[in-house]
Parts: sequence; C-alpha cells; structure tokens
Amino acid sequence: MIVGITPNYQKKEILQFLKEFIQKLSEAEIQFVLSNSVLKAENELEINWNNFTLFSDEELSKNCDVVISIGGDGTLLHTAYHSRFNSFGWC
Repeated sequence: MIVGITPNYQKKEILQFLKEFIQKLSEAEIQFVLSNSVLKAENELEINWNNFTLFSDEELSKNCDVVISIGGDGTLLHTAYHSRFNSFGWC
C-alpha cells in the first residue's frame, strides 16, 4: 500500500507533525508519496524534500492507494477536488 500525503504547508505546526508522521511511516516501512506543495513551505525544519517522492496535487491520487489530508476543511476540500476522478480510500 502506498500512502499519499497532502499537507497544508501554510500552517507551521503542520510541518512538525508531518516530519514526525513521515518518520513513523518510514520506521514502519510504509511507502508514501507527498504533494509537491511542501516545496512552497518555509522549511524551518530543514527537511530535504529531495529524499521523497513528490507529485503535483493532480497526480498524487493517481500514484497512491489512500490519501491523508493534513490541515483543515480547506485542505480536505482541495485534496478532494484534485482527487475526484480516482477511487481510493480517504482518511
């Protein structure tokens, strides 16, 4: 199973959570891909995004089995809009 992750990069607290979440997924040997929206984030955590597989919001859901949207209502709606033609699980 491949997990797609789309975070709200504008919320600083989300990046710390994302960093910890990615670490836990890696430790559990769960494959994941990220929305390339993370490249727009102020990278105070010094995360090297080059170490991860990134997709545009439109392509993310085509390359995973489930999408986890991290943010708020707007993030969920944004993710749903870009994934509307793909059938997979939602968290």
